[in-house]
Amino acid sequence: MNVTKRKYKPPLKCKICGKRFSYKAKTSPIARLSKHRWKEHRTQAMKSIKGRKSKKSQLDAEQDFADDYLFAEVEKLKQQYAPSKSYEPEHDIAIGALIKGILLGIQAVKAVKARKKKKKGT
Repeated sequence: MNVTKRKYKPPLKCKICGKRFSYKAKTSPIARLSKHRWKEHRTQAMKSIKGRKSKKSQLDAEQDFADDYLFAEVEKLKQQYAPSKSYEPEHDIAIGALIKGILLGIQAVKAVKARKKKKKGT
């Protein structure tokens, strides 16, 4: 089986009109596609930006819901186990603290695995 390799990457294609932008030209095809899209299909480009903004607001709403839920759970635990202590978690950063803790845990696991691999290698 003789499989020949391509010299060039396949060209990028405008999703709206089908115009192709090859990698053979001097300038980047991504830049040329972006310029073409803003010049020829401005309304579609604006719609895609507005669509991203609505997704951001939806994510903000979901994050606020998660903050409210975590805050309510912390309040329940505070009342159940430590009614005498005065511990006030900050409502605005509850989900951020949870995500940061998860990411730190993942980094710690990766570091331990890397150390184990290093010890086995030497």
